[in-house]
Amino acid sequence: MALIPPAFLDASVAIGIDTNQGIRWVGSGFLYGRVVDMSVPEDERQVRILLVTNKHVLVPHTSVKLRLNHVDDGAAPENFTVPLKDEKGNDSWVGHSDTNVDVGVIQLSATMMEEKGIQFGYYREDMNVATIEDLRAAGVSEGDGVFVVGFPLGLVDLELITPILRQGAIARIRGVLSGNQSEYLIDAPVFPGNSGSPVILRPESTYISGTQPQRNARLIGMVKSVISVSNTATTQDGANIPIVFQDNVNLANVIPMDFIVETVDEHDFKHGL
Repeated sequence: MALIPPAFLDASVAIGIDTNQGIRWVGSGFLYGRVVDMSVPEDERQVRILLVTNKHVLVPHTSVKLRLNHVDDGAAPENFTVPLKDEKGNDSWVGHSDTNVDVGVIQLSATMMEEKGIQFGYYREDMNVATIEDLRAAGVSEGDGVFVVGFPLGLVDLELITPILRQGAIARIRGVLSGNQSEYLIDAPVFPGNSGSPVILRPESTYISGTQPQRNARLIGMVKSVISVSNTATTQDGANIPIVFQDNVNLANVIPMDFIVETVDEHDFKHGL
C-alpha cells in the first residue's frame, strides 16, 4: 500500500553549485505544474514546469546544477546547468516580492527534458496542491502526519537520484489557518540541505470521530529552515570555552502553498505569461 504517489518522488530535485572540488549539493527543490488554461476540460489541460525552492538556495549564484534521472534505467543520471541570469545580467528567476518570504521560482523546459529522456514528475496545481483555504476545509490540524522529500546533508546518490523521505507531524498550524501567521511548524527530522523540500500531507486511515480523515497526499508547503538549539561548553570554573554544540530539535519552519502560488503568479506577470 503506497501512501505517496511515485510521481511526487520524481518531482523532487537536488540543487547544487559548481566549486573547485566539483558540485556541492546545497539544497532541494521540486517541480510544479502550472496549468496554462484552467478553462479547458481537466484531461486536456497543459502545464508548464517550474522549479520551486528557497531564495537562499539560489542567491547569490549565477547558475545552479540539477541532477536528474533518465527514463532508461541503464543510463546514468545527468547534470543540467540552469542559468539564473539572462544575457543582460538580470535574474532569470523570480522571488516573492516580500523579502521575508523565502520562495524562488524559475521555469524549466519540459520539452528539453522529454527530448533527452529525463524522468520527472511534478505537482499539478489543480490536482495535487492544498492552499490554506483547502487545509481549513479539510480540517487539517496539529498532529496530522506529513512527509518531507528532499536531499539532506548533500546526500545525492551518483547511481540513481532518489530523494530521502522523512516523516513527521504538523506541530503548530493554527496561526496560519487563522491568518495571523505566515509560516507553520512541523515536527520532523529535517537537516541542512532540506531547504526547499516539499511538505506533503500524509493520508491516514484512522481518525477521531467528529473530525475529517485525510484521504489524499497533497503538497501543502515547503521547508524554509531548521530550528536548532546551541549550547556553549563551559569549564569547571564556569569560564566559557569556544566549543558550541548545536542540536537539531526536529522542528522546521514551513512556507504555506499560498506564498508559492503568489510567487508563480509574479513569475508569470514578469515574463508576460
